[in-house]
Amino acid sequence: MKDKFKLVGTKIPEFTLPNTHGDHINIHRFYGKKNVAIFLLRGLMDLFCQRQVARLAKDLDKFEQLNTELYTITVDRFENARRLELKYAKGKFPIYFDKDHSVAKLLHQEVKFLKLGRLPAVLIVDKEGIIRWAYYGNSLRDIPKNETIFEILEKLS
Repeated sequence: MKDKFKLVGTKIPEFTLPNTHGDHINIHRFYGKKNVAIFLLRGLMDLFCQRQVARLAKDLDKFEQLNTELYTITVDRFENARRLELKYAKGKFPIYFDKDHSVAKLLHQEVKFLKLGRLPAVLIVDKEGIIRWAYYGNSLRDIPKNETIFEILEKLS
């Protein structure tokens, strides 16, 4: 489901998360430099998240061509975020971890127990920090394809 929380056109709220490289990166760091694709994941133990991270790694060159930083967030523990990075991202990009779920709540990642927990979401933020596209999945497998995300990013270029 697209922008169900009416975030498109609003400024991304400020937040900082640690990543698997030991860095604490503020989302505002990319202002004026890059677009940011934020992926809100479930965690290492989710097959759909594993596949999504692997697809992101496979298409990383295209994201870089579109001047886009991946800010991939899991609410999992550091150890699992690191395993997700090494095994599925193939060490190409870090995974951010939100152990207290504060950013997941801030960005409205939904938790629906009848759908087995946390649902995936993707937000595209332009260089000025404005959310230009938001997608909230209705199920564990409801994740937009990279090609769809590339179309959005190409329009921002």
